[in-house]
Amino acid sequence: MKLRHFLHRLRPVFATDKVQWQGALADYDAKFSQRAPELFWYLASGFDWKALVRFSENETSRRYRTPKVDFFLMTD
Repeated sequence: MKLRHFLHRLRPVFATDKVQWQGALADYDAKFSQRAPELFWYLASGFDWKALVRFSENETSRRYRTPKVDFFLMTD
């Protein structure tokens, strides 16, 4: 499943956030219409938030010359 299809299948927890979620999806579609985003999926992340710091733009594209991460998917 492509990330776009996955994101469009998600729903906000609170119905009052539906308009904001639709705006986020529209922003995603506009930004990534020409290229696929770089996804970092951290399986079994638990409470480890260090990945968000370690894979920041400064640590990836500037320091190590790796692709800039567009999305973090952290699951446990």
